[in-house]
Order: sequence, then C-alpha cells, then structure tokens
Amino acid sequence: MVGFFAALFKSSKWNDDPNQKQLVQFILDAALHNVSCGSEGKALNARKVFQYAIECGWSDREIGNRLVHATSMIKLLTDAATYQQAVEIAEGLYQANAGSGRYVEKRLW
Repeated sequence: MVGFFAALFKSSKWNDDPNQKQLVQFILDAALHNVSCGSEGKALNARKVFQYAIECGWSDREIGNRLVHATSMIKLLTDAATYQQAVEIAEGLYQANAGSGRYVEKRLW
C-alpha cells in the first residue's frame, strides 16, 4: 500500500514537470495531426521522442510510466477523438520501447 501512494505522489509531481509537459506535447501534436488529417499538429517522430527521453535520463520503466501518465493528462485537455488517438500513439510508443529489449512495466491502460 505504501508503494502505491509513493507511485501516486511521484506521478502527480510530473504534472508540473516541464519534461513531462514536452512528452505530452509530442503525443498531443501527433494525435491532433492524425485526427485533422494533417492540418493541425505535427506527425510523430518516435526517434525524437525516445531521444528526448534518453536526454531526460528516464529509465525504460519510467518512460513507460510517463507515457501512461501523459495519456491521463491529455484526457483532461482534449476531446474524445483526439484522446483516443493519443492513447493509440502512446501504446505504440510503449510497445516500441518494450520491443527494444529493455525493461518496461506491464501495460497499464
């Protein structure tokens, strides 16, 4: 139970973290790009997202946790169609990270 509250506190601190906000922006831009058929946002550059995560010093486990948290942040910011696209993008990134042979937590959403 203590571990749960520690994880909850850690992820809530990410709400104000500029690095987390940038991760949200990457995913949100890509979701908007997909929903608008390219007229809004930017196409996803997964290599750029993972390079950014490496530069932030995030472990594989932290990348997975931050992707899940990013989708919860996006849910509060956007409509259902954009949110669904964001979830699919984050799941793709999550799976790509898992497929890299590095440790990632089990799927959380």
